[in-house]
Amino acid sequence: MLNNMMVGQFFAADSIIHKLDPRIKLLLTFVYTLLMFFIESMFIFTFNILAIIMVYKLARVPLKILIKSIKRMLPILLISAGINIFLIQGETVFKFLGINITKQGLCMVSTMIVRIICLISGMLLLLYTTSPAELVAAIEKILKPLKIFKVSPEEIAIMFSIALHFVPVLLLEAERIMNAQRARGAKFDSKHLKEKLKAYITIVIPLLISTSNRANDLAIAMESRCYHGGENRTRFKILHYSAYDLYALLISLLYVLLLLIFNKLDFFKIVM
Repeated sequence: MLNNMMVGQFFAADSIIHKLDPRIKLLLTFVYTLLMFFIESMFIFTFNILAIIMVYKLARVPLKILIKSIKRMLPILLISAGINIFLIQGETVFKFLGINITKQGLCMVSTMIVRIICLISGMLLLLYTTSPAELVAAIEKILKPLKIFKVSPEEIAIMFSIALHFVPVLLLEAERIMNAQRARGAKFDSKHLKEKLKAYITIVIPLLISTSNRANDLAIAMESRCYHGGENRTRFKILHYSAYDLYALLISLLYVLLLLIFNKLDFFKIVM
């Protein structure tokens, strides 16, 4: 089961985190994301990673799922790190292919990688512990004030819901197309850039056609069922705040305050 899970797919479990109101989880994820951009200390990032592991344990989400998701994003992280490490000027530590690798560059790149890992872990926790239906309901409730500007939160929520449901479907479709093209001799692992591009084009074009067909079928299905967003639509599950939500909010705010205080202390900051 764990091997077949997609990145960000909902993981059903009976935990306190799963039972929290999705609006609270969405709000806390937003605050956490902003917080990660203010942190400057590797010590605080390390402390934050330990806190994330504890929350994942509390949510009963296996860490294997998180590690697997992060591994899939490592190529992007390494490419970003490789580009930035050569651009930062400062005190030279060593030379690589005639290019200076500086102490400041190493500090910045290591901080950037850890920051992105922390951000990914926090966002994935929201997706792992919140079903798509709950997430859509939370977005719809949060965006209700936009009705003043004649913006429909129901339409935004349903678009988000469709996108969320289509991500794993498209990933599976891309994997099937890749396996089919590999069986026909496509060289995805070729060292020649031209052959590699040709191989990946054989995935992109069928995937675009498949996506277009799925979108057209979905539009026809929704129209045939007379779908329309608006006030008259009802929900099977009504969102309610509980005592757990209050406790989670207070603990999270204390944690944010603690990290901000530590971040202000000079001896915790990275030397740049």
